Amino acid sequence: MLKYNIRIFRRLLSKSPVQSLINMLGLVIAFSVTILIYGHLQHELSYDSFHQQAADTYRVAWFGGTPQTRTPHPMAAAIKADLPEVEEAISLSPLYGPGLTKTTFRFKNLENNVVHDEPEGYMVDTTFFKVFDFPFVEGGPEALKKIGGLLITESMAQRFFDDEPALGKFLAFDASETLLEVVAVLKDPPTNSHFRFNFMFSYLTGKARNPFDNWYQWGDFGHFNYIRLSPGTKPKTIEGKIPSWITKYIEATDDQIRQLQSGEIGFRLQPIESIHLHSHIRWELDENSDITYIYLFGLSALIILVVSVINFVNISTARSMERLKEVGIKKTLGAVRGQLFRQFLTESAMMVIGALALAFLLSYGLLPRFNELIKGQLSLELLLQPDLVMGMFLLAILVTLLAAFYPAIYLSALDAGSILTGQSQSGKAKQHGRNVLLGIQFFMSILLISGSLLIHRQIRFMKEKDLGFDQEQTLVVRIKDDDELVPRLQTVKAELLRDPNIQQVAAVSNVPGGQFNFNPIFSNLAPQNQIPAGEFLVDYEAISIMDLQLVAGRAFSKSFLTDSAGTSFILNETAVKRLNLENPIGQRITWDDDDRMKEGTVIGVLSDFHFKSLHEAISPIIMQIDPNDYNFLLIKTAGGQLNNTLAHVQKVYARYDPVSTFEYELLDQSIDELYQEESRTLDIVSIFSAISIFLSIAGLIGVALVVIRRRIKEIGIRKVLGASIMQILWLLNIRYLIIALVSIAVAVPTTLYFMQQWLNNFTFQVAINPFIFIITAVGILGVIFLTISLISYRSSRSNPVKALRYE
Repeated sequence: MLKYNIRIFRRLLSKSPVQSLINMLGLVIAFSVTILIYGHLQHELSYDSFHQQAADTYRVAWFGGTPQTRTPHPMAAAIKADLPEVEEAISLSPLYGPGLTKTTFRFKNLENNVVHDEPEGYMVDTTFFKVFDFPFVEGGPEALKKIGGLLITESMAQRFFDDEPALGKFLAFDASETLLEVVAVLKDPPTNSHFRFNFMFSYLTGKARNPFDNWYQWGDFGHFNYIRLSPGTKPKTIEGKIPSWITKYIEATDDQIRQLQSGEIGFRLQPIESIHLHSHIRWELDENSDITYIYLFGLSALIILVVSVINFVNISTARSMERLKEVGIKKTLGAVRGQLFRQFLTESAMMVIGALALAFLLSYGLLPRFNELIKGQLSLELLLQPDLVMGMFLLAILVTLLAAFYPAIYLSALDAGSILTGQSQSGKAKQHGRNVLLGIQFFMSILLISGSLLIHRQIRFMKEKDLGFDQEQTLVVRIKDDDELVPRLQTVKAELLRDPNIQQVAAVSNVPGGQFNFNPIFSNLAPQNQIPAGEFLVDYEAISIMDLQLVAGRAFSKSFLTDSAGTSFILNETAVKRLNLENPIGQRITWDDDDRMKEGTVIGVLSDFHFKSLHEAISPIIMQIDPNDYNFLLIKTAGGQLNNTLAHVQKVYARYDPVSTFEYELLDQSIDELYQEESRTLDIVSIFSAISIFLSIAGLIGVALVVIRRRIKEIGIRKVLGASIMQILWLLNIRYLIIALVSIAVAVPTTLYFMQQWLNNFTFQVAINPFIFIITAVGILGVIFLTISLISYRSSRSNPVKALRYE
């Protein structure tokens, strides 16, 4: 029986190759998209779940004023000692340099003279591995108890020691070439960890070098604290205890205590498994994604899948009406309902399973390109996870049942007499069902198209918006050995300016778009009004090279000793407003700069500029001359000779730092990278929109071919009665155009709602232009009319005598 069904299936494929190709191709594309997106979403949703007790592990964050991830170092030990619900607590911190930018450190293997710059270094508690599970290759958790011990990743060990064991060997650390012993080698952190590292050592090592640093005290919110709660403990329980507990260790005013107890400010517990998708506060350890994009990708893949399944069901049910005589003859010859039922199920199953197999092959072939698109590292193993394979198999069964339901249930139930006498061919209910399914297809396509157009407008708005400073033709060069380069900064600048393509050079602590340290500032006339301000430490040329606009006062100048002494400040307009300074020039303000209070005079006010991304509102900023905290060189070029200019810059840089790797970026490109998540989303949604349109039109073609073939007699009769070709084309188009208009009417408000939710992620957002929906509507209606007309044209021009003879 199976061989017979397969033979019938092959005949059907050869009889209607276009519809069969549409069915198969649509399913292959939809299944491939589903496999790839499922793999991506599975990876994004799995962040930090590899830790054995991840469900009970939380990061302590501060929510007050400007929310941030960093909290005091002693908090971990104290909270474990005082609150019995806390089983373990640890503190860690990246190794920051001046301006609180993550620092790249130089390591050297003195035995073979191998030197590398290594980013992502951490200082951690000795109990680090009681909370986090990162596997060891050599050594064990006790390694953190050794002062002067260094823990490195497997890839770092490979760079310095090749395939030799690293345990017990030494690496010279930083410019001082302090020897650190490799006491453990760890597996590289997985890609689904919310922080990654290349090396670490314990606080014991750091404190041995500088035991009285204020950085280790309660007053410095400069570390990351994580706690593991006993199973069953609710985080809200701990959050409720912290306000009264913390006042034992941190001095707080009566007003601050009131705010802590009321919940206006305070410490919050963030589940580590939710950090990657739900946390977007200051000082995140790595670039996080957003749950909004997970929903958007999932919805896009679902739309593709639904459109494809609708195609399959629509075309299968439409074609089934052409098989009435086949069913009638088989019933006359003795076929029972169960045999017919199994035949239709077998035909659908062979099509769907074949498409699924091809989809897995296509997904494997597209994997490298897909990884480029999402900037991910999905592997074949991830795509072959049992839950994914089983999920796709169950999906295939569902699609098979949906496509085979009508022919298997309805046609097999008809009696042979009504079939052969033509009494069962009304089919109006089935036609209405197909119309609804087509409407859903058009609705989803409109949703994707208009959504991608809105995303495009927002991204273009962000890239084209005036940020308040000049970012064009500017090189950003990282200063790695500040002990050598910064003291000779003027000489370095002079040598760089020998290149005629270099117009200006400046040194700064931070780069717009990157991390900025925030600390309180206040007017000496109103010390109670303290506001957090971003710290921007610059030299005399920085304001000019960035083309920042002064609205009051003056810029820094070598003519004023107070500027070089660090007692002159420049604020932005937002800082002036928040400090309530009516006449800011000459006002005395105090800057609580971590471990010291700086007092100085406001000499200038800058027009507000976006030193952070457009996701955030403009914050107060304070600028000061401070050569001790320069991290970057800004080099303004004339353009046109970038390669030659880079060669000159690298040559000069190597003269003053011959060991460190030369690193640079273009300022405008680094600003664009702030919106790479949106750009990737736009790319994916645009591709999905194109696929959705292709599948919708392909499905429309498949259904139209069947419908027009069944209406061939009607067309012949109308032509005999004098109908023109345009009248016939309009007759065949009108039903689909009405379906499209209804879909547009439903899709527009739906798109408006969801896209406004997405736009709310941006402090600065583009207005939703109705013209987007007009373009989408006209495009959809035009494509539908053109598609149906092209299919119908040949039939409308055929000889009506042949049409009336058609059976």
